[in-house]
Amino acid sequence: MNSVRFKLFLILLIESVQLSSLGQQPIQPSRLGKAQKYLLEQIAKHGKVESKTIGRAATYSEQYARFNALAKISTESDIIFFTTNRSPAVKIYAFQELLKRRQIYKALIALQNNIQDTTAFLIQNGCIKSANIVSKSMYSRLIDTIKKDGATYSDQQKSMLAAIDQQLPSYSQIKKIVARQIKDDEY
Repeated sequence: MNSVRFKLFLILLIESVQLSSLGQQPIQPSRLGKAQKYLLEQIAKHGKVESKTIGRAATYSEQYARFNALAKISTESDIIFFTTNRSPAVKIYAFQELLKRRQIYKALIALQNNIQDTTAFLIQNGCIKSANIVSKSMYSRLIDTIKKDGATYSDQQKSMLAAIDQQLPSYSQIKKIVARQIKDDEY
């Protein structure tokens, strides 16, 4: 889909979506293969969300490689199902994959289903380490994707996105949540 068509699709989608119905969409589990189960287990066990390269030496991330391998052998419905996983790392990688596949509506559904998820997790992007919570991370990634694609917002779209943002904890609340859930020596 070219950029102009994607923007039009996104504008129509956001205007047609009603937040009250997003979280009511059923997520059907799929039958996962052994390789998928193994990769999910390993991603969850490691627990961090890492970019393609990490550290000062820009070493290729094994965690990123695991999810990349999982995404290659997973259907769209599998990826959607992964956004319901207990592991924040699995959820965030799956959400990123939905955005990468331009499944904005399904990403909105995943965000609505995780809007109350305040589970903290660690992030490493290059040599920078940080932490966030699932819901705020999903929202920020969605907004970044929309902005990156150059979409403009109508007043209705702005108020819809603001309504989502209002449901999320503030920055100071997120800092407290992260401090309670993650030890200082972990990042």
